[in-house]
Amino acid sequence: MLTFATLSFTGHLGSLELAGASIASVGIQGLAYGIMLGMASAVQTVRGQAYGAQKYGALGVICQRAIVLHLGAAVLLTFLYWFSGPILIAIGQSESIAEQGQVFAHGLILQLYAFAISCPMQRFLQAQNIVKSSKGSSSFLSKGIFFVN
Repeated sequence: MLTFATLSFTGHLGSLELAGASIASVGIQGLAYGIMLGMASAVQTVRGQAYGAQKYGALGVICQRAIVLHLGAAVLLTFLYWFSGPILIAIGQSESIAEQGQVFAHGLILQLYAFAISCPMQRFLQAQNIVKSSKGSSSFLSKGIFFVN
């Protein structure tokens, strides 16, 4: 939802900027988020078992380790974001679109680290039935950002 709002505003800058932002959002950001969500899903079963066995200390340790692993993955994925221009050119994008995509991807680097912390924390809370899903919270967050802007 946040990406949709960002792309909507990017469309006002021009078609070249929108094309670059779209390809960076779908290609680069989509790949990175897929890796992060896959890592979080792998740990989710272990968290559920720890909560069911009432080993709450182990649940916290699992969460801390997951955050460290996600931050490590974010460091590695930062290179993907930073060098997204040459990567986009290598897969066949024009240089002008790849250049705009790289500018957009550079702006998304901090969002990658926020997601690296948010994703394991969300799974930690879901294992304890404290939050139901991310759709409600992201919808609330998107509406709040829309009204602030």
